[in-house]
Amino acid sequence: MSEQNSESQPVRAPSKKPLLSIIAIAVLTTAVPYLMYYTGLWIPAATTNEGILLQEPVLIDSFDFRKADGSAWDLAAQEPRFRLFFPVIGECDEVCRDNIYLVRQVDTRLGKDGAQVERIYLQLGEQEDAELRELLEAEYPRMIYLRGEASQWREALAGKPEIAARFDGHEYYLSHRYGALAMAYNEEHSGNQLLEDLKFLIRTSN
Repeated sequence: MSEQNSESQPVRAPSKKPLLSIIAIAVLTTAVPYLMYYTGLWIPAATTNEGILLQEPVLIDSFDFRKADGSAWDLAAQEPRFRLFFPVIGECDEVCRDNIYLVRQVDTRLGKDGAQVERIYLQLGEQEDAELRELLEAEYPRMIYLRGEASQWREALAGKPEIAARFDGHEYYLSHRYGALAMAYNEEHSGNQLLEDLKFLIRTSN
């Protein structure tokens, strides 16, 4: 009798709720840190960014990047990392070099997390600072040297009152892992300020 009753019971399809819950958690884990950092939502004032927040992130994944030998360097094809860009037209003066040195010190202080951040010196236009390139090769071997199109950067950062966008190395930019400039820093920012922002991004993105 009991066997007949059990056979007559309808077979229930497996619930989709656990799967949907897992997907929702995965999406939120990725989206919430982004929203918190770049919009300020749900973040106490004491823990907001130290750098200059770009009001609208600037996508650069399709920009023209070339290595020193002229071959293409495709940002979209690179490993997802946070990147600090130094886009410079012409020569890198003393302030520019001081910023490069400061960023190297921050990289050292990040320790093992430094592998999640790349530093890129981007020579814009046809001019080249040969002395600076030699300095990078000798003293900053982990800093990537690339060339780029000045017009792309001028157009992308034009009309943004929150930044100078002079491309003299006095101002440098932080891009998120997916290839968008989101923050700017200049000679008025300390190494501790940059370090705090990078630590926050790394911590909330892992």
